Amino acid sequence: MSHLCTTADIRRLSGITADPPTDATLEASQEAIEAWFNRVSGRTYGTDGTAVFGAARIDDPLSIPEQNITVAEVRCYGADTENPVLTLTNSTDWQVIAGHIVEVIYGQAGWHGRDVESALAYDGYMTHVEYNRIEVDWESLETVPANVRDGIALLAGSLYSQGITSTSSIKSEKIGDYSYTLESGGGMTNAAVKELNPIGYALIKPDLRRRRVAVT
Repeated sequence: MSHLCTTADIRRLSGITADPPTDATLEASQEAIEAWFNRVSGRTYGTDGTAVFGAARIDDPLSIPEQNITVAEVRCYGADTENPVLTLTNSTDWQVIAGHIVEVIYGQAGWHGRDVESALAYDGYMTHVEYNRIEVDWESLETVPANVRDGIALLAGSLYSQGITSTSSIKSEKIGDYSYTLESGGGMTNAAVKELNPIGYALIKPDLRRRRVAVT
């Protein structure tokens, strides 16, 4: 996944001199903050992924857990969980509604490589069958907003200044009189992050509203 800011952003906004620290130690603090942000916001700016939907029809609206996306491929599985019975790779086979809801344009999909009669029969089959699993490969078209970039940089700089450069072995830390737990996967609480740097937290707070994810 792409970073939400650069180490240069962290140095610039946090007033950290060029030497020390090394970029590697800054990146460790940066990745800890980004893991927390991705967990609580549900956003994945500038990245891609696969959304998996169980027991769905191909004409069901498929909600992707990210706004402003493009679709690369749709795969539909039956009893065979390894080999899809239907694979769609042509952008005319689907449309993206409201930036994140994928709907297959089954009339288009049914025509590829078929005559009219078989296309119509195939189209009817395709739209009424419930598949055991549908997978949608998607890519986010969103760029990182300036408020998120700067907020992450400030929080990462503050995390670094506390001497926290790795989450792999840290279970708990103390910032002044405030204690928090930090585990792998961004387990820091919102309150602990706000305590790190209130200005940085305020910058990214509008983006912390979690959205419901259809399937994880």
